[in-house]
Amino acid sequence: MVRVGRLFASLALALLLLLTLLPAAPAAAAITLSSKFPGLTVKPGQRVTVALQVTNTSGTGGVVNLEVAEVPRGWEQPVFRGDNFNVTQVYVHAGGSETVNLDVRVPEDVKPGQYRILLRAEGPQGTSTLPITLTVAQPRPAAARLTTQYPALQGAAGATFEFRVDLHNDGDTKETFSLVAKAPEGWEVIFHPGYDSKRIATIPVEGGSSETLNVEIKTPNDAPAGTYTVDIAAQAGEMVATLQLQVGILGRAELDITTPSGRLSLDAVAGKETTFQVQVQNKGTAPLASVSLSATTPPNWTVTFAEQELKDLGPGEVRDVQVTLKPDAKAIAGDYVVTLRASSSGLSDSAELRVTVKTSTAWGLVGAAVVIAALGGVGWLFRTYGRR
Repeated sequence: MVRVGRLFASLALALLLLLTLLPAAPAAAAITLSSKFPGLTVKPGQRVTVALQVTNTSGTGGVVNLEVAEVPRGWEQPVFRGDNFNVTQVYVHAGGSETVNLDVRVPEDVKPGQYRILLRAEGPQGTSTLPITLTVAQPRPAAARLTTQYPALQGAAGATFEFRVDLHNDGDTKETFSLVAKAPEGWEVIFHPGYDSKRIATIPVEGGSSETLNVEIKTPNDAPAGTYTVDIAAQAGEMVATLQLQVGILGRAELDITTPSGRLSLDAVAGKETTFQVQVQNKGTAPLASVSLSATTPPNWTVTFAEQELKDLGPGEVRDVQVTLKPDAKAIAGDYVVTLRASSSGLSDSAELRVTVKTSTAWGLVGAAVVIAALGGVGWLFRTYGRR
């Protein structure tokens, strides 16, 4: 039993001796230098600002020295900034923290790869280091795109169509683009910035960003129905972005009826046929499948069209139609109105024709004979009874 006690005592003594020989664990540093974003991707020539946090976890405040301990070869020395000043020290209260910015300028001729900047913060309460890793990406090739959500619009001839277009600069450098368009003859294309109504011919776009354009297309009033393409382009040096826009013109039909000379009056004889020409025109931009001709006349008059129905009257097309008019045989001499009408699918147009009716020559001769006979009878009476 005594032996066992001595054995345990020897082991305890050996363990105590071993613990005294081990080095003491270092105390945790009271100063900490940190960043929310210690790794960044940058571009050649870019100026980068890295936000830093200096924290003092000790019970006493103090001044902390700031140092850039390591910089890539050939780079400018980064500087610490605070309250718009270059700083080398910052006072941190006990249990508090302060924000300091690190300004770094990436060289223009830097090659793609990863670069390390080592920072150090040192004060009475301890020292802390922080590596900042900057990754220079492979430069993107110069490229541009034109995009729109709605590349095709429809409307009537004479309308103005507005397209909202985005110009993307997919390269790394700022470019100024010239804006051009190719449209049908008689059409007008105007470029506006997305935020203004002014007309522009060029627009600058930062690398890796985009600008919005309003493309205004004015169509002529006589544009025939159909689908038209308008090509727009943005060019900067040898870089060209293109986009094809579509405008659908919805045709509108418009009827017109008149005479070839435009004169809407004629002479006619009661009971006799008179022929003349009327002119029917489609003044619209859409074809008319069928046009019907009709007339409204005084009682017992007749109007006959050589073609009662006109088929396939195209936009702008004009057709002459012969008309035969016959007044009532008992019509009294004077002026009458005949209405001529052209109709097609809910459309119509009319022309009022003034007709001056004269009586027949035969009736005039009969009247003259009656007058002569009456005068002869009066003369006979005077000769026979006048001497008595």
